[in-house]
Amino acid sequence: MEFKEVKTNIDKEHSWYCSYRDNSVGRVLHYLYHYLGLHVADSVQVSNKQVTYHGKVIADIDWSGGYPLFNFQKINSSLHEEQIQHATKKQQQLVIMNEK
Repeated sequence: MEFKEVKTNIDKEHSWYCSYRDNSVGRVLHYLYHYLGLHVADSVQVSNKQVTYHGKVIADIDWSGGYPLFNFQKINSSLHEEQIQHATKKQQQLVIMNEK
């Protein structure tokens, strides 16, 4: 199945990773930068389906909507509960951008 990128309001925000497109690691880092900050985005390892931080999986990645949607792990995560809550709230505020 071919990937079709869907832009959100996060794609219009600035970061070191804002030029990355499609289903790339850079785009995952761009979203994580806006959800969790530079200190996390610069320290993660990204695979096709998961994000690892300090050796522990912090999120599964779902690309089916055309952008990275994270399922943040609450059990055995190296993130604090407040970070997970903040990232989840930011993700819930995503706005799909319709380009014409």
